[in-house]
Amino acid sequence: MRYHITESLPAANESQFPMNDPERNTHFHTTQWTQILSATTDPEIHTQLILRYWSPIYSFLRSRGLSRDEAIETTQNFVCDRLIQPVLFKHANPLKGKFRTFIIRALKNYMHDQYRKENPRNKPNQISLNIVNIDQLDAAEPDHKQSPEKAFDQEWARTIFNQSLKRLEKSCAKQNQQVHWQAFILAHPEVFSPGISKRPTNDQIAQKIGARDATHVSMLLNTIRRKYRKLLEETVAQTLNSADPTSVNSEIKILQSLLEN
Repeated sequence: MRYHITESLPAANESQFPMNDPERNTHFHTTQWTQILSATTDPEIHTQLILRYWSPIYSFLRSRGLSRDEAIETTQNFVCDRLIQPVLFKHANPLKGKFRTFIIRALKNYMHDQYRKENPRNKPNQISLNIVNIDQLDAAEPDHKQSPEKAFDQEWARTIFNQSLKRLEKSCAKQNQQVHWQAFILAHPEVFSPGISKRPTNDQIAQKIGARDATHVSMLLNTIRRKYRKLLEETVAQTLNSADPTSVNSEIKILQSLLEN
C-alpha cells in the first residue's frame, strides 16, 4: 500500500469508533511528541521510532547519492548515534514544530558531522535493519531526480498514509467489519491495486463481497471512509505540535500534495 486515498473523504465522526474499539486508546503507529520526550528512558520507544521512520531517512540518503549498502549502514549509524541517544531527545521541543522537521534537521547535522570518520568505534548495541526486507527497500527507493529533502518528505507522507491504512485494517478486523474493508479495497484500486485503472461500480462490488446492493455498498464505504479520516487525522496530529483541526487538515493537504507531485 503506497498511496493515499485520492477522492475526498467525509468528515470524521466519533461514532465510527465504538468505546470498546482498541484503536481508540492504543498508541498510534507514528510518533507522539509524548513518546519522543520519553524516549530518553524507554528503549522500547527507541525501537518503535526506528521501525516507523527508517524509510524516509533511507530515501534521503539514497537521494544524496549513497549506494544502497551505504544508505543502509548510514541509516543504522544515524539511528544509533542520534535517534537513540538521550541528548537528542532532550532537545526535542513540540513547540518548535513538526516531528519530520526535527528528524530531517538532525539528519542533515549528522551528515555534516565528521565525528564518526575521525573517531571510529564499535557499537555493541547497534540496531540492525536486517528486519527490513528487499521489497521494503525497493519501495523506499526515491526518484533520483528529486532533491534529498523532497525524497524524505514524500517517503514520510507515504509512511503516514500507510500506517493509517494499517490501523484501519486492524480496527476493521477487531470490530468485525471485514466486509467494510473488502469494499474499501475494491473501491480504491489506486491504493491497493495500482495496475488496475478502472474502479468497479458499487453494483459490481456488491456482487463480489456479498452485499445486498449498491446502496448497501455506499453505506459501507461511507462508514469506513469516515473511520479512515479519523485515523488519518489522529496519526497526523501526533507529528505536529498541536491537535488543532486547522493545523491537522493543513498538514494532510501538504502530505497529499507531496504524493501527487
